[in-house]
Amino acid sequence: MRSQAILICIAKALRTFGFGMVSVMLGMFLKDRGFSLPEIGLLISATLVEDAVLSTAISYYANKLGYKNILLASSVMVIVSGMVLGLAVDKIVLVSAVVLGIISPAGFEGGPFASIEHSLITFSAGRLANQSDLTRLFSLYNIAGFGGAALGALACGILIALFPGHANQAFPLVFFSYAACGLAMTIIYSFVEVPLFFSAPVKPVAKKRAANRIQLSKSDVQQKKHIWTFAGLQSLDALGGGFVVQTLISLWFYQRYQAGPEFTGPVFFWCNIFAAVSFFLAPVVARRWGLLPTMVFTHLPCSLALCALPFCPTALIAGVLLLSRSLFSSIDIPVRQAYTMLIVREDERVFTAAAVNAMRAGGQALSPLLMGLMSLNIVTGLPFILAGLCKSAYDISLFQLFKNEEVIEHSRALTELQSLQLESKSDESCERELVGSGRSSA
Repeated sequence: MRSQAILICIAKALRTFGFGMVSVMLGMFLKDRGFSLPEIGLLISATLVEDAVLSTAISYYANKLGYKNILLASSVMVIVSGMVLGLAVDKIVLVSAVVLGIISPAGFEGGPFASIEHSLITFSAGRLANQSDLTRLFSLYNIAGFGGAALGALACGILIALFPGHANQAFPLVFFSYAACGLAMTIIYSFVEVPLFFSAPVKPVAKKRAANRIQLSKSDVQQKKHIWTFAGLQSLDALGGGFVVQTLISLWFYQRYQAGPEFTGPVFFWCNIFAAVSFFLAPVVARRWGLLPTMVFTHLPCSLALCALPFCPTALIAGVLLLSRSLFSSIDIPVRQAYTMLIVREDERVFTAAAVNAMRAGGQALSPLLMGLMSLNIVTGLPFILAGLCKSAYDISLFQLFKNEEVIEHSRALTELQSLQLESKSDESCERELVGSGRSSA
């Protein structure tokens, strides 16, 4: 199953390469096509809202639709989005492609890919995986993602630098490259084999009885409430992140310091490289501190650093601060993903990942909309301060609410679900025997 994880990591790198390219120049592209700044903010919000709703709906019906089918169909949507944006001129068509297609203004993730991949990666870790093993695997997964995003941002900066004074001529090349990434993803996902384990049904009665036997710490109702509490906190973190998505940061550099993609492209490249380096630290720190303390105490200083960004006098100093922040701000990502998978049972992981990703996308979607409603001009830097405050509130609340939470080791969670399935099969066998006995008596 480790080969499945490798394929998923390759697909992740290709996907984020495309997202990284598009996010750097999306704001400039829309402005060049005649969209105003409020309209650009509204488009970004609409894109993220659509992404949250679609990802949740698809993930909820993942077993019926088929995991592999969803991954393939989403890859085709990437191809369509890139081709339409590369060729279209009409504003209505452009709005439709940005909102209804799969585009990531944040430059890192979009679509229903992640919620399915997280569950597949957890399963591919094997029965003996523990917190450290799973954190290490998610670190590699995110290294691939941030590495791809870094190269995508750099590639976009290089492409635009090839057309000095005529950046709009490079826009179609960027979108066609994005479509090519979607084509490569389609080929890779065609080789991914989804284990039949995911689709095995479990009867509700048997599930409840088995849960009582192994004495799970929470009832189903409590577990769902627990999941949504965790997901709600994630939306607060994402709300802060939505004020400073890569597209808006790039636009801020352009308006505040007159620094275009030829400057921000390399900056985002090194930011993503530094973030990838931090993933190597994540398993080491998590093993020493534990999952939750690692998530909180590496993320909180980076949240506060956002508040200082508007006070940087030059683009160079602002870029250095972003680079310094990137070295620590992403340590929590693989740790959070492992933690999310380990606080619920195996049969709840796709739903949990979908709920968390949807709440994060929804929270991120509100930020540009709130900026417009509050008439926040990104040039003032106030969005960075709001982002830092939201993220700091998330860190403190997460620690207070979950500091006594117990994680479920992967081997234990897998044993639980297998017990549920065995008991379900046993019940079915008993029912067939009773029916057979009745017929014989008759």
